[in-house]
Amino acid sequence: MMKQRIAKVAQALVNAAKGNPMECILAAVAVGIGITSIYTTRYGEYRTFYYPMLFLLTNIANKLTVNHPSRWAYYAVSLLSLAAFVLFNVEPSGSYYVVAMGCVTLAYLSFPLYRDNERFAENVLNNAVALLFAGFVAGVVFLLTVSVKLSLHYLFDLQSSGKDIESIAVLIWLGFFPILFLAFNDNSLRLTLKNRFTEILFNYILTPAIIVYMLIFYAYFVKVALQWELPKGNVAYMVFGFGIAAYLLKMVSYLLSKDYFGWLYRNLSYFVLPALVLFWIGTIYRVNEYGFTEDRIYLLIGGAFLTVTSLVLISNKLGRYLYLSLGVIVVLSAFTYIPFMSAKTLGIKSQQHRFEKALATLGYTKLDGSVRFKPLANTPQNREVIGTLTSSFRYISNNADKDYTAKHLGVKDTYQLEDIITSANYAMANESSDRSYRVSSLVNPKSALDIQGYRTMVILKAYSKNGDYYQDNGVKLEIYHNSKVVFTANKDSLLKAQLAKAGVSLRDAQEDGTQLTEQQQRLLYQIEIPGGVALVNRYNVSEDPYKVEDVELYGILLR
Repeated sequence: MMKQRIAKVAQALVNAAKGNPMECILAAVAVGIGITSIYTTRYGEYRTFYYPMLFLLTNIANKLTVNHPSRWAYYAVSLLSLAAFVLFNVEPSGSYYVVAMGCVTLAYLSFPLYRDNERFAENVLNNAVALLFAGFVAGVVFLLTVSVKLSLHYLFDLQSSGKDIESIAVLIWLGFFPILFLAFNDNSLRLTLKNRFTEILFNYILTPAIIVYMLIFYAYFVKVALQWELPKGNVAYMVFGFGIAAYLLKMVSYLLSKDYFGWLYRNLSYFVLPALVLFWIGTIYRVNEYGFTEDRIYLLIGGAFLTVTSLVLISNKLGRYLYLSLGVIVVLSAFTYIPFMSAKTLGIKSQQHRFEKALATLGYTKLDGSVRFKPLANTPQNREVIGTLTSSFRYISNNADKDYTAKHLGVKDTYQLEDIITSANYAMANESSDRSYRVSSLVNPKSALDIQGYRTMVILKAYSKNGDYYQDNGVKLEIYHNSKVVFTANKDSLLKAQLAKAGVSLRDAQEDGTQLTEQQQRLLYQIEIPGGVALVNRYNVSEDPYKVEDVELYGILLR
């Protein structure tokens, strides 16, 4: 029996290789790029991020043209994917990458274009099961291969390198795993989804969990109604997650022979209604108070999708998961890639409107380097206005092009904004009620700078292009010495690591940095880099959600 199963999987792998030749070539190129990047550190730095979507696009073209006169289109798409994979080495940009990956995945799950909900659900779940099985088998193969390698090195005293294990991981996860996924998706290996395990999982675990979650929302809905209060800010995200989970389970229910909760899924649109009411109340209030941001626009799109889903699934004719899936692809693409209506553009414009409106409240029409605010009374209204100015400006500065704030707002950066507002007025921003983008600074008291053991100190410039400088770009910090990059790190991870080394919490460092011991100050404000340490002047950190906005450096101590 075991031999037959292994032979069946092996034959499915052979069939997958024969039926998907260009996908195999793409996988081989991915392995080559991945291993090359391990040993050269630079080549292929970002290429592998695009590999999954290029692989899926190639396979979609394969499915659409198999046994079709336009088979040439499959090879054309494959060659374009290969060219993009080899030549395109650009750092993935936030929502652009996430939406592209999500849309390609939805497109892949939508083919073939089954309008019947049961066939659509079966196709989606078959893909999910194939992915899980391929991941499990690839994981086992990876662990066994690494175990054999480590055993050989240990027993025969062979030289070992961590890069060898990385290369094995690349070979298996970029090369073997995708082809294994195609093999498990073959009809000969597909499992019967109407089985005892699926029914137990669905009827006794997943559906009861959804019912409990739904009852929690009902209870909270009653609490909000009785106390006549607004829903909490993050309830919208919880409702969105609940709605997606509920409608995915409704899709699974089409495949069950014993569906004990058919009454629930037939009437799911009505049961979800109270949660949707909470969603729209909370989201509209937050938008009215704090304006649109890119995240809030995507949240609104998600809420609109859930609302439309609830309405159309009431109808047997309109309620088609295929139409919903294709609709999501179109809407997300429009609000991401069409410049004038992209979520990023709309968020920036909304925050710019908030900034200008707050400025007008204080009697100013525009700002420049010569403007200085008059002292303002510390009243709730003034705190709110200053908080709006700083939070809106910070959002625009972090999300718009480099020169956008100088061109449209008359202010180059947050330091110039603080000079214009004046320090006394600026301090009121931390008392503002808008916590969405509140930022605090961890300032180096510089009482622990010890240059013993170092041969020289060099001054770091910000955003230069030659010599000794650093660049604080988005989520990444890069340090250059003699015009060569010597250190790169994710800023959020970097600060967490520095705090852990110093043995202090973010709150302790925020409240009174001068109370830290000299050792703690040194560990927090000195970043280990090749050949020395980089000296931090300050970290600017958003409180909710946690994010390191920028890191200000002033020098390097070289050993």
